[in-house]
Amino acid sequence: MALVLFYTHVIPPDVFGTYTIALAYAIFANIFVFQWLRVGYARIAQGIDTNAAALRKAFILGYGACALTLCAIVYPFARVYVFDGDDAVAIAATGLALALSWFDLTTEVIRARFEPRTYCAMMVVKALLSTLCGGIVGILGFGAAAMLLAAAAGSFFASAPGLRLVFAGFWDSRVRDGVAVGIFTYSLPLIPALAMTALAEVSDRFAISLLQGTVAAGLFAAANELPKRTIFFLMQGINVAVFPHVMRAFDTNGAKTADSQMHKGLELTVAVGLPACVGIVIASPLLAKVMFGPEYREAASIVLPFAAVATLINGFRAYYLDQIFQMLKKPQFIFYIAGLTLPCSWLGYFLLVPNYGLYGASTVLLLASVASLGMSWVVALRFYPVRLPWLQLARVVAAVTGMAGVMLLLPAPLDLHGLAMQMAAGMAGYGLCAAALNVLNCRALVRRRAAAWLRPTGIKGA
Repeated sequence: MALVLFYTHVIPPDVFGTYTIALAYAIFANIFVFQWLRVGYARIAQGIDTNAAALRKAFILGYGACALTLCAIVYPFARVYVFDGDDAVAIAATGLALALSWFDLTTEVIRARFEPRTYCAMMVVKALLSTLCGGIVGILGFGAAAMLLAAAAGSFFASAPGLRLVFAGFWDSRVRDGVAVGIFTYSLPLIPALAMTALAEVSDRFAISLLQGTVAAGLFAAANELPKRTIFFLMQGINVAVFPHVMRAFDTNGAKTADSQMHKGLELTVAVGLPACVGIVIASPLLAKVMFGPEYREAASIVLPFAAVATLINGFRAYYLDQIFQMLKKPQFIFYIAGLTLPCSWLGYFLLVPNYGLYGASTVLLLASVASLGMSWVVALRFYPVRLPWLQLARVVAAVTGMAGVMLLLPAPLDLHGLAMQMAAGMAGYGLCAAALNVLNCRALVRRRAAAWLRPTGIKGA
């Protein structure tokens, strides 16, 4: 959110467009070159008999090999065909890809060690440092390349708290053949499909840039960032805590115990993500006027509602259905589905963007997320009985409906005061409705906390 509030007020759309295209390349390189290694580590690290130090060492050595591949093979290709010979931006984007991948490596190790607080703290520090440093160099007029290098520096510095855990036992451990083989046999078959996943992640920016220019890509990306930085971040934070427990429960006690963990995580994810999504959709005119710079406001009012719903759908798919594929050690289906979605998305962009501009791009974004969700659901049912906690989810939906009613009925001026009023009223309405419907069993939690607070302390024998 700080990125939107800061960047769109100080950086013109053409510079932000160049920055967002380079950022899309960095994300693509990160997923394509490094993601297979992270997927293998994330799954194998939950094994009961895993040698953690040896696995981390194999993970780090694999990262080094991937980094060399990025610099020696991917960068020369991108310099010519993506950046049209712009060496400064190409080098800065490659540096950002290395920084992002190193940060992801560090946080993956922390997540495997069941340290969600450290993970969330690192994510917040990364967002603040990258945004602040990039914004400062942008204000000073150093251009997109300097902004990318500043974002890379923010990612590297944010990974510092996890270095001790990453390198714990590195020099004393030896990579056994079984550990390395376990990672590579599980993950290497995913590389072709990961190319499709990476393109699906960033294809909207490349497509809009190709069809309508860099400025349009910057306007679209800026508006699309707000839901990603709020809805997806909240859902991701919950998944960090839930995912290791689900994997461990499935490996030790089977599907029934894993189902229980997944349902608890899903209820909490929806209870956080759905009100955030609905709040952004309802408040999109206010958000566009207050949060975005003057040159970005019209585009933001168009894109925000579509992007919010698409982000919620993608979060549900990523943090529930994709979890099933990872649990069953069939992650290749995640990427095959992304590969099927990609050509359909590009066809949609070529059909709609030239005639309908940002409306067309936003529609394609939403339809692609729906199609991906539907395919994931159908494929998951082939391998696992997908069961949802319908009663608990219905309570969340009812509470969010009450919140939406409060927000829609409240007259709010189109300024910061009106946005604050609408957000406060929405949160209050959701809190009251959630308490009335006992969402997440919150009444029992409040009673326990109240009893603990009121209980006398310091009196022996009491």
